[in-house]
Amino acid sequence: MGYKVFVIPGSTFVKKIVKNNEFESVLGVACYEDLNLTMMKLADFSPQGVLLSRTGCFKTKVDVKTVLDKIGYKENNSEENESFSYYKDFDVGCTDKKHKMN
Repeated sequence: MGYKVFVIPGSTFVKKIVKNNEFESVLGVACYEDLNLTMMKLADFSPQGVLLSRTGCFKTKVDVKTVLDKIGYKENNSEENESFSYYKDFDVGCTDKKHKMN
């Protein structure tokens, strides 16, 4: 099983990505509004979603463990510092010129 990862600044890019790729399923990570709109567009692909921990696309966060659980990832690490639970509320955000992150 393989994964394709797309980091996009909003739901407007989803249509093009779906048109240019063949998916069996889709997992979206977004704010409530974008996730809701996107899930409707992706109804043919058994979509699932993970909400961002904070609203907005600038300097927001995502719980990486929740994302990995949704895709069925299982850890084999015994050390906490190597665990993905270390990345709870991982910082994410826009990296385009309009939304510079410090």
